[in-house]
Amino acid sequence: EAERAMETAVAEGVFNERFLDQTLAQMAAEISTPMTIDEVTTLLRMEVSGETLRYVYEISSDPEAPSISMRTGLVKQNCTYDGLRPVIEAGATIEHLYLRRDGSEVGTVAVTRQICGY
Repeated sequence: EAERAMETAVAEGVFNERFLDQTLAQMAAEISTPMTIDEVTTLLRMEVSGETLRYVYEISSDPEAPSISMRTGLVKQNCTYDGLRPVIEAGATIEHLYLRRDGSEVGTVAVTRQICGY
């Protein structure tokens, strides 16, 4: 029922005003963290700041920055994922923040409606 209400709101163009903040907070709360993503990546937590949903990862290897192929893959995955598309279309930014074990930042990959081409 809640999903149908969200779809209706998106169709009516009122999703952003009524549901975006609430939906982002709910999405962040539904993920149990930490969560192992692959052999070098762990999702530490999810944060919501305004209209930004931020995934915070720790990388056990020592890259200088997220690779081009990783960035491209994340953007494509986020833009086409049915669970994220409505919130991106409504104006949310999805950020993937990568940290080293010492807490220093490796880099951030941001996904927006403009990047997805909606």
